[in-house]
Amino acid sequence: MKMLITIPVALAVAVAGAQTTNQNQVRHVETSLNHLTVLEFGEAVSTIAVADTDSFRVERHDDKVFIEPLRERVATNLFIWTESRQLTYELDPAGQLASMDVLIRAEPAPKAHPVATGSAEPSAAEIRKMASLVLAQAMMGVEDVSRDGYKPIPDHVQVDLEQVYRAKDQLYIRYSIINQTKEPFRLTTPDVSAPLPTQLPISLLSLRNHQISTQTFDSFKVKPGSNFPVGQAESLDRDLAPGQKTTGVLSIGSPPGNPPQLLQLNFGSDQGKPLSVEAVL
Repeated sequence: MKMLITIPVALAVAVAGAQTTNQNQVRHVETSLNHLTVLEFGEAVSTIAVADTDSFRVERHDDKVFIEPLRERVATNLFIWTESRQLTYELDPAGQLASMDVLIRAEPAPKAHPVATGSAEPSAAEIRKMASLVLAQAMMGVEDVSRDGYKPIPDHVQVDLEQVYRAKDQLYIRYSIINQTKEPFRLTTPDVSAPLPTQLPISLLSLRNHQISTQTFDSFKVKPGSNFPVGQAESLDRDLAPGQKTTGVLSIGSPPGNPPQLLQLNFGSDQGKPLSVEAVL
């Protein structure tokens, strides 16, 4: 599981008001927006798993786990493995500052029997369960990309943007590409940019999740904008024979709030001309 970025909030805890918990209970954690709750275990934290990373920012440091809620009215669960135990927490919806947990200390781990051996690492079954949970969360957030009035051009390489998934700071785009020419085609890592419209004949919000035509794109009278570094680019096949089709996924950084933006994706060259598609995502 990917570790999250450092939380840019000042850390201040009052030891006198610390709570305690043990590994035999599901501990409810009360949080508040723009404030940190700290879990302290007295031993190194080896693994963390949180179901909803869009609504809670969770990060581990040595024997501590920092929690910051990002949205209101959302709850999720949190699993933590240390060197000797596994603990389960329920992160309640962000509430009032006066009722939040500032510091929660876990009770010391019981002393192990001299001949007993154990592992703090999650089992294969636990890893499968976490992976299934993450996959389910992702599938529930997938949105289809429409192509209104789209007509494929014969004897060209065709690119269709099919689905988009918005994570906290990443945009994942699933696409398909088919080689309708009589020559082989090699798929390379796409270039992604955000052209800046100088005119808005159509609201970008109304075009959200649309792959647009060349005519619609030209109506925005764009000027060059910023380029997006491609974080990941995977495809089933890179070399396409005539008539062959493949599917790929790429990810780019997304600004806070995921506002609709005009994007241009360049997949290389088709018969000497740029193979580009435009969309509002």
